[in-house]
Amino acid sequence: MVTLTADWSPEVFASTSLQSEHPGLGKAVWACTREDWSYLAHGNGRLNPPMEVKQNERKHGTNLNAKSVEQTRNLLFAATKVSSGISDSASVSSRSSAESIGQSISDSGSPLEPMESFAQSIHVNNRGKPGRQGKQSRISATQDQPPKPKKSGEEFEDLKKTTDGQMVAKKLKQLSKDWTTGRESTEQLHRKVKCLCEKVVEVTPSLTTSDVCRIMDALAELSSRDSVFRNCLASSQDMFNALAMHACKPEIKSLLTGRQATRLIWALAKLGIQDNNLVKEVGTRMMECDVLSQLSAQDISMAIWGMAKARSAHLPLLEALAHEVVSKPGLLEEFEAQSVANTVWGLATLGVRRDELMIAIAGRTLVEGFLETFKPQNIANTVWAYAKLGMQHEKLLAAIGERMLKPGFLSTFNAQDIANTVWAFAKLNFQNMTLMNNVAERTLQPSFLSSFNNQNVANTAWAFAKLGVKNELLMGAFAGRIMKGRSLSTFNAQDIANIVWAFATVGIRLDGFLEAIAARLQSGLLSTFNAQDIANTAWAFASLGFHKEGLMKDIARRCSQDGFLATFSSQALANTAWAFASLGLRNALLMQSIGNRIVQNGLLASFNAHNIATTAWAFASLGVQHK
Repeated sequence: MVTLTADWSPEVFASTSLQSEHPGLGKAVWACTREDWSYLAHGNGRLNPPMEVKQNERKHGTNLNAKSVEQTRNLLFAATKVSSGISDSASVSSRSSAESIGQSISDSGSPLEPMESFAQSIHVNNRGKPGRQGKQSRISATQDQPPKPKKSGEEFEDLKKTTDGQMVAKKLKQLSKDWTTGRESTEQLHRKVKCLCEKVVEVTPSLTTSDVCRIMDALAELSSRDSVFRNCLASSQDMFNALAMHACKPEIKSLLTGRQATRLIWALAKLGIQDNNLVKEVGTRMMECDVLSQLSAQDISMAIWGMAKARSAHLPLLEALAHEVVSKPGLLEEFEAQSVANTVWGLATLGVRRDELMIAIAGRTLVEGFLETFKPQNIANTVWAYAKLGMQHEKLLAAIGERMLKPGFLSTFNAQDIANTVWAFAKLNFQNMTLMNNVAERTLQPSFLSSFNNQNVANTAWAFAKLGVKNELLMGAFAGRIMKGRSLSTFNAQDIANIVWAFATVGIRLDGFLEAIAARLQSGLLSTFNAQDIANTAWAFASLGFHKEGLMKDIARRCSQDGFLATFSSQALANTAWAFASLGLRNALLMQSIGNRIVQNGLLASFNAHNIATTAWAFASLGVQHK
């Protein structure tokens, strides 16, 4: 078979068996790798008609010349130029064992942070005084313009001169409303933020409960709006410690209202501060009857979201909030789409499963017309949460699938929404072929695939394979996207393992693509693979019959490293042994090590019949007898 590379000539491409046997797959790979859309023409030589892009479609940053723009408009199923610097999204990842040979269930792909509708009162306020009428109408236009905000230096100077805690809180709150980025150099801002933090520490003993909440709100808002300001705050642990200790004082904590307590947890989350003690103290206050009864649906959802984002779970508070939602008449009906998404996302991120609450929220979501109010991110976060917690709710999944198929709605999903949603459907093994076909069509729209980060690609490919949906055009486009430029060098271990597993599961073999993957693995990446990654990768290459002896030797060396085989599950051991036997690669040392691992610590008792048969076949096929 001709090796697939980015240096293919049209003549070689036309003659390869890939073009004749899998024309759709070949076209997709060619288009994505070479940016040549001519092979996507119909049989009559005409290109597919241009796809109309709606005005409200999200725009993705690409650097396209005029020719590329014209080509893109005439491409029905391909992705455009991929930015050279594709980075992995930081996300929570977890793994679970598989249920059949080579099956990898990856929980990677934590959804994007939910949009915060909580602090609606915190907003940019650059509005000037209202224009005056009458005689003032004759004043020049420049005089009618709103007054410019104070320079940031003046605002900081005002704070520096203030000695009253209440005034510091008020001025800081006003600063957060009027703040615009880029007014200070990084060095200047560092100095001024340092002075600000010292001033807050100085006045902390005089702060009231409201002052503490106001300061935390302001700092959270400034931090979320200005990354430089956030970085400056990173070294201000003394200030946050002082505020936290003060907030935990009985005379301060006891006066917290439900909304104030929620804001404190929200602020910790926005500031990226993990303070288990403060969350515990604030949570204890929130659990008091007079405070708990004050909480609205929005308060509850943001408190749960805040604990998840701040990585500080207070289980008694979570229990109290869950009970409040399901037992207080009318409270569940107050939940809007954002509150639903934030609540279930928070619980799933914390790994806290409360079936009664999740079932109640599903019931709320299924109220006629309610799903129509969900935005794509609400949909993605909600279904991701149910999958993450292993909550199978057929009616909810069916309703979400139906909502996604409404005309035009899927076109509003971004790459992260798509990846999280299909991952969730696959994790719960919920079949909806019509939806998956529409998702594939959405993914292959011009310029959209270029917006997928590495994990989006891996999770989407994994989802299609897990559900048994073989879409050659989509998988070919993924291969082209991965091979474009230096993109492959940015993929991590889990992403690559899931991708090759996906291709093997649906039975799509692209030799050039596998060659590139093997080279990437042999460049040092294998040392970062865990047991599941190694087993899935070995299984995938063997399943596709792709004999790469050098790679398999490196895999054997990785497996033989001290203590590494001790991390293998029964299925990982069986799949690895099967892979070497299937390729006819006899590595007696590796097989003896696998046998030693199986008989240690009663691991054999965890083997199911399938794994036992697979492992026994591997030893027999290679003629290896365990000593």
